[in-house]
Amino acid sequence: MRVAVSMFFAVLTLLCAEPAFADCPSLLIVDSTDGIHYIVSFSAPAATVAAFHVTAYGKDAVYAADLPNVAIRTALTWRSAPLFRSGAIVLLNTDREPLLGVTFAPSDPACRPEDRTLMGPKAMAAWTRSVDTKWAALAQTVVAEAGNGSTATPLGSVAAAPPACSRPFANAALDRAAIPNYPDSARLNGTAGVALIQVTLDESGTESAVRVFRSSGDASLNVAALDAAKTSTYFPQVFACRPRRGSYIFRADFSIAR
Repeated sequence: MRVAVSMFFAVLTLLCAEPAFADCPSLLIVDSTDGIHYIVSFSAPAATVAAFHVTAYGKDAVYAADLPNVAIRTALTWRSAPLFRSGAIVLLNTDREPLLGVTFAPSDPACRPEDRTLMGPKAMAAWTRSVDTKWAALAQTVVAEAGNGSTATPLGSVAAAPPACSRPFANAALDRAAIPNYPDSARLNGTAGVALIQVTLDESGTESAVRVFRSSGDASLNVAALDAAKTSTYFPQVFACRPRRGSYIFRADFSIAR
């Protein structure tokens, strides 16, 4: 039998993120399909109407748009919890410069802004295929809602100074992967599986919490994957050249060598 570890992408941009505060709306999806149309939706624990100011960052420009009266009304269940979301909102990037990161600031002063780095289409496609099929289905629904983008909100742009570092926006990444110990009981029984572990990281890239994101189907394999995720090392998320709190999906593949 063999044990393999591989990297996946930071969770930060794509999943139903925890709201900045318990009752605050949160960004649900940022989806770049062609560098011109960016599709967003918002989530909240209860039906509400909110306004957002969007600031987006490219390599040579900063973009902005206001989204007033966003109705967060559509009910759904996400990971066994009730949630509401808005319909698709299309942001039109007429400069066609790829966006690297976005800040969504709710108008409610009690709710803090959220910073997100963006995945390119290839990374996003790999995420939806391999990590979270439920998110992939939801993303497809929202993209279908967006239609042809004829009701897009244009992003206004202003020139910006070059970034002060070589990688101003980066998702959290794996530095050194610890190889999980294959439990004796699982090895003797021929038990195989793949565990995905969500690792929460602080600004220094230090692990502060881990949880099973997707179970391998075997409790002992999950425990081994959790232990390996805890002892691996990571690079933190970077937003506008500053390290930020974020999360990473650690993959442990317990398979039977043939």
